[in-house]
Amino acid sequence: MPQFLFVVEVPPIPANSYGMLESNDWSQFRHAADTKIKTAKSAVRLQPNAWLLPAEKTLPLLTELAALAQNHSLSYSVVLIPDGAVTLALDVKPTP
Repeated sequence: MPQFLFVVEVPPIPANSYGMLESNDWSQFRHAADTKIKTAKSAVRLQPNAWLLPAEKTLPLLTELAALAQNHSLSYSVVLIPDGAVTLALDVKPTP
């Protein structure tokens, strides 16, 4: 089954912000996105900023997430992973 990979760039914490763990825009987006994603069947959160959504019947949700990211001035990417695609991932960790 084809899937969408939706990734949002987590913005840095604003300068001179003490005690904050994340920016207000990211916090508001994350809360609203989590609420919307709960309604989607088979949606999987891969990372705090990445979701895998089945392409079937989730285009309205994907559109809502994109609009939500734009409303909070957050950069995002969407990739359609076709059915039967072989996906390779490379995890590179620097050596000390």
